[in-house]
Amino acid sequence: MDELRIALLQLLPGHTQEENLQKGLAACKKAKALGARLAELLPSAEVFDTCTNFVYIKTPAAAGIFRRLADEGIAVRCFDGALRITAGTDAENAALLEALGRLPAELK
Repeated sequence: MDELRIALLQLLPGHTQEENLQKGLAACKKAKALGARLAELLPSAEVFDTCTNFVYIKTPAAAGIFRRLADEGIAVRCFDGALRITAGTDAENAALLEALGRLPAELK
């Protein structure tokens, strides 16, 4: 647990280690909720469990989804057959989910 506290202190500086830990846990919870929604919207994708501020999904449609999201001004990281999607603000996550909801069936 000390490594986690040190990492959080570096990434999310707050006044105390406990504050940093709570911020990190909140980011993890937000990413888990986002991952659950992604699994609903992209049923053919493999959504990996997370304890970070991002969700990693594997899908053969990664490149197509990446292009569609980029066209809408939504930035995600694209890897060979996978996407890394950061859990952002509530507004950013809502825009992402709305855009994914508009994807054609062949990309879901």
